[in-house]
Amino acid sequence: MTNSISKLKETVTKLEKKVTKIDDMFAYIFDPYYLEEDYYSTDDDVAIILHESFSHNRLVKIERLFDENKRDFSLLNKKNRFAIVISR
Repeated sequence: MTNSISKLKETVTKLEKKVTKIDDMFAYIFDPYYLEEDYYSTDDDVAIILHESFSHNRLVKIERLFDENKRDFSLLNKKNRFAIVISR
């Protein structure tokens, strides 16, 4: 039961992040959590963008997005991925 709750919390956290644009190199993501600009200073795959706050505030390399390791902004193992699409 605790494991299920943990997975649900992780899924909800991932759903709160919105991919607003993708190109060949980067995913442009809006993350509602405020972090200091240097939070990812030691991570070459993620950057915090402060001047584009209405469209995105994280720049994530595509390789990280589709990475199967448990790191910020990675989608983890392919067999465990799922998406919920809600349309109005």
